[in-house]
Amino acid sequence: MVELYNLSSILLLYLLFITVLSLIYFNFDVFQPSCIFNTTFAVSMLLEVINIQKWNLFIGSYTTVIVILGVTFFFIGSYLVHNIALSVDFNYEKNENAVYKIRKSVILIGFIIMCLFAVISYHEAYIDSIRLGNNEGISNMIKTLRFAIERGNYRFSRWMTYRNLVATSICSTSAYLLIYNIVQRGKISKKDDLILALPAVSFIPFLILTTGRRSFVHFIIMYCIFYGILFQRKTKNTVSTRLKLIKILVVAGVLSVSFYFFLGHLTGKVVNQNRDHLTIISHYGGLSIPALDRYLDEISVENQNIGPNILKNIYGNLNRLGINVVPGKDFLPFVKFTGEEQIDTNVYTVFYRQITDLSTLGMLTAMVICGIIITGIYEYLKRNNRPILLILYGWFGYIPFFLFIDDQFMTVIATSTVYCTIMDYIYFKMCVMKEKNEPT
Repeated sequence: MVELYNLSSILLLYLLFITVLSLIYFNFDVFQPSCIFNTTFAVSMLLEVINIQKWNLFIGSYTTVIVILGVTFFFIGSYLVHNIALSVDFNYEKNENAVYKIRKSVILIGFIIMCLFAVISYHEAYIDSIRLGNNEGISNMIKTLRFAIERGNYRFSRWMTYRNLVATSICSTSAYLLIYNIVQRGKISKKDDLILALPAVSFIPFLILTTGRRSFVHFIIMYCIFYGILFQRKTKNTVSTRLKLIKILVVAGVLSVSFYFFLGHLTGKVVNQNRDHLTIISHYGGLSIPALDRYLDEISVENQNIGPNILKNIYGNLNRLGINVVPGKDFLPFVKFTGEEQIDTNVYTVFYRQITDLSTLGMLTAMVICGIIITGIYEYLKRNNRPILLILYGWFGYIPFFLFIDDQFMTVIATSTVYCTIMDYIYFKMCVMKEKNEPT
């Protein structure tokens, strides 16, 4: 059946409504998962409405219902957990100025290891790019690899993945220690904090090697998550705390967008006479819901395997063990939109993969459960000192920010999460000379 009415404006109004509702209910806690989730969907829908005529975008009744129910069920999950959390007092520090005493030699060794791994990985990536047709030197390496990855013609080696995991653990643990000490002191100590910033510098090559720009945004979000949770725990959740965290998130957003445009030069996706800044932002942020509308009627829920998308990483491991199963695709097929101009995308929101694997009812159940779990961890960390859990939450803190693009939960369901947890624990114990009162 051909639909005559474009419901984009109706969906935008609802998303703005539930965003305002969540902000008010959660007392303008901008780091609260439901607030982030609803806000990003609302911004995505706003970008879609702005470009309706330009790209001939359309949202039908079925898609409108799916998105409304999806964001509402996530909000319900957050609401249920938050109600319980309100009865639990904050677990404030007994010594409000206590900081970690760090073994600087361990941080320096970690920094050197990261630099060595970065050199090895760059050499491997450059050799691979030459095999894939790169004849313009190292400046064209990332663009060549990205093109091959998007088309399923290239995957990084297992050893490169392991090197990246080690670097991730060193960087995220050092970042936590840095932010914790800054929050506890109330200021930056050049003598003690500079060395904790070194792993962040040496992690930049690994971010570039992902060939995608979103990894830099993940990196910035991690620091914001650490600061947001630790600062709330330190300052007893006052109005001034909320205002400061809103400012920090706005600054982080500006930095993320700036990095996004700057790093486009590595992949050839730059501003030109045909693609201004708004066009690029709209391309990556405003097409996921219209794309979902295009493919929603064609989704098949009869899969031979259980959850090939949600359990994609697990299925990949089973394949390496010789068990023949077909995992979901990293990159979904492209869909084109043609209006005054033509554009394409291969992102379909979190709902695409979940409906594909679980059906509509299963997706709604999953959204409630995800809202409960991620909000439960967030509320728990605001009230309890659990550094390893906070380090993991910080690294995966990008999840609610990017659910409007794709299912980010599947990145957690992987053996790499187990490896990172173990490495975070070991490196944390090696770095900290004297723990305050903080259990792991």
